[in-house]
Order: sequence, then structure tokens, then C-alpha cells
Amino acid sequence: MNELANAEMALEFLERALSSVDDEQLGNPTPCRDYDVADLAGHLVDSVTRISGAAGVAVTAPTGGTITDLLDAGRGAVAGWRRRGLDGAVSFAGRTMSARDLLGVIGLEFVVHGWDFATAVGCTLTVPDALADDVLRLGLRTVTPQSRRDAGFDEPVAIGSDASTLDRLLAFTGRDPAARIPLR
Repeated sequence: MNELANAEMALEFLERALSSVDDEQLGNPTPCRDYDVADLAGHLVDSVTRISGAAGVAVTAPTGGTITDLLDAGRGAVAGWRRRGLDGAVSFAGRTMSARDLLGVIGLEFVVHGWDFATAVGCTLTVPDALADDVLRLGLRTVTPQSRRDAGFDEPVAIGSDASTLDRLLAFTGRDPAARIPLR
């Protein structure tokens, strides 16, 4: 697993998802509980900024929470992590994690919320199986009951044993991949 390559691929997926969003859709509800598209963009800007900042990666936090702000923050974070590297341990949210795992959390955020954005605007996007597999493995290793509560992940959703890796990832993060509609 190469967390930097995964973060770059996850950012590409997020960019594809966001390319489908227009201004009229910013108020659309998303599968991410309590967030419409604009609110979710602001949430993700904040997450990427805080996670990266904990590792000493400065990401200029745009104030608007727009789609453009999110893309700028995501690109800035990945570039900053590329410069920083993946060595060492980082304290974040009361835990000490490897820098690799913390960057992996950003990849998880990009993939899961990218799916949220695409779903909110009625698009279907494909995530490479290898990326979904790596992100799911990281999630299973790093998302604890406490971090689930702190990060706002709902409890896992039951899905069939024949589900794709992406669907298992989405279900693990509290989304019903079969619903394909915003969950409220």
C-alpha cells in the first residue's frame, strides 16, 4: 500500500465527483447525515486542513467552503504531504498515528465523500478496486468506536456478502450503497 499514491488517486476521484456539481445543486442533501453539498464541501475543507496541519502540512484554509475551495485544499494537502513524506508518528484527535495512516484518512475522506457528492447530484462513478480495498483496510484498522463518534461516521450498514469492496467501504462508514439516494 502506498498511501501517497492512494491519496492522489482518491483526489482524482473526488475531482471527478465534484466536476458534476453545479451551483444549483449546492443545496442538495447528501448521504452524509446533516450536510447538503455546500456544507459537506466546507466540512471536508476543515477535515483536510486539520488532519494535514497535525502533521505539519500547511493547507491554506479557504473560508467559503465552495467546491473550488475544496479542490484547492485537496490539491494543497496532497502536494504538502508529497513534500513532507510519510515518516514518523503524528498526534491527532487524542491519538497517535503513523503519518502514513493519517494521510490514509484523507484518502478515505476523499473517496467516501466523493461518493457522497456524486450520489447527491445523481452521478455514478467508479473507484478502482485496488484503491477501495486499500482504503477499506485502512478504515477497518483506524476507525474505532470513539473516532466513529468524533468524526461523525454512522454505525455500519448491513450489506450482502457479495458486495463490492467500495460498497463494503461505504457500508462500514454508515452509508447504504444500494440506496443511491440521499439518506436523511
